[in-house]
Amino acid sequence: RIERTSAIKKDIIALMIANNYFRNTTISIADVTESKEELLEVIEEYEKAQLSRDVLQTLADTGKTGEVTQERVNAMLDYAESYPENMFLQRMAVVYGNALKGDNAPHYGRTVQAAIRYEKLFAGSEGVTGSDVAQCKIAVAQWIMNMKDYATALSYLEDALKVQENVDAVNMAAQCYNQLGQADKCREMTEKLLQIEPDNIQALT
Repeated sequence: RIERTSAIKKDIIALMIANNYFRNTTISIADVTESKEELLEVIEEYEKAQLSRDVLQTLADTGKTGEVTQERVNAMLDYAESYPENMFLQRMAVVYGNALKGDNAPHYGRTVQAAIRYEKLFAGSEGVTGSDVAQCKIAVAQWIMNMKDYATALSYLEDALKVQENVDAVNMAAQCYNQLGQADKCREMTEKLLQIEPDNIQALT
């Protein structure tokens, strides 16, 4: 991080000299104030370029070894948290987090937060329908269930079921109620699942 920041600063200074923003090797307050917008744009572009390289490098390293490590999961989560408005990064963070499971894995909570951000960004995307959002909530619920946060997953499933009675959502809700020790609710969901699919083996057992 420090090396990247230093490199950015050097490039900005070189760019300012090239554009005659200042003549000396020291940046004055006036220099910075007058060129504030230009500087912010330069910094933003460098940050985006560096981010793209970092993400691609992580993906490439994963592809070479075929292994998702804790270090790579943490890297993806760091990217997602640094750019919370980037939907692609939230999804990649969730994918990586879901790929590495274990008892009390340290990234579970952060992965859930990335999934929550992803759903919000998706729901706010242009052109998505209520049905699209409901399907997204079901997918997000599955990701969160994998992180063993059944209460949060259930909230997404209940929202989705208000829009449409989806078999997967009903089945997953039954599992969440079971994990949360809510036997009556679990039974209710199981009965509803059998109404939709009388031959559903999982519900029958």
